[in-house]
Amino acid sequence: MKKVILMLTVLLSAVATTAFGQLPVGHFAVTPRAGLSIANLTNNELYTAAGALNSKNKSGFVAGADVEYQLLKPLSLSLGAYFTQQGASYDDYEVKAQDPKYDYEGVHGQSVDLQYINVPLLANLYVGRGLALKAGVQAGFALSAKEKSETTLFNRDELGRYEYAETKEVNQDLSCRNVSFSIPVGISYEWMGIMLDARYNIGLTNIYSKKVEYESKNKWLTFTLGYKFEL
Repeated sequence: MKKVILMLTVLLSAVATTAFGQLPVGHFAVTPRAGLSIANLTNNELYTAAGALNSKNKSGFVAGADVEYQLLKPLSLSLGAYFTQQGASYDDYEVKAQDPKYDYEGVHGQSVDLQYINVPLLANLYVGRGLALKAGVQAGFALSAKEKSETTLFNRDELGRYEYAETKEVNQDLSCRNVSFSIPVGISYEWMGIMLDARYNIGLTNIYSKKVEYESKNKWLTFTLGYKFEL
């Protein structure tokens, strides 16, 4: 009976440690995860016939993994790599047409589509059982930078009748820096190895190259679900 009680005690202790505790000091773990990114850009207004148009949030996909090292009982360090879709989107708008045959040009579904490999270095402070606050620095390596939209030339008469030209798709490369930097801050919760993680990433550098006259910085949220494997 004593052996059974001892075995149950050891088993329950192991489950409790796995369910709610951080790693033992000096141990490593890897956490693959995937989820949603909600991104936007600073100072990225468009000037339309009706005035300035602010950019909107753009949702995307994020996936990658962190390697974590438990430095102290309440503190760990982690290094990760994540594929992240970022950028911004816009409401539909119209501008004066450059083609003399038409009065206006309507723009639909315009977006700035950015893809990065982000590499965050984080300090994770455990403030409760399985609950951690995190902050650090992050480098983002640009994979792709494009601007996409659909445009349609049209005339509109005094009676509100429309004459449309053929819709064209626009897909052009943007002149962006290869590397940008940001500060990620966030919170995570672990239960039975399952990791819920939320991070807000504050862009520090202008994403555009010197060829572009204006500056704009990334800002994005990520919500991911992962599983921690102790090494």
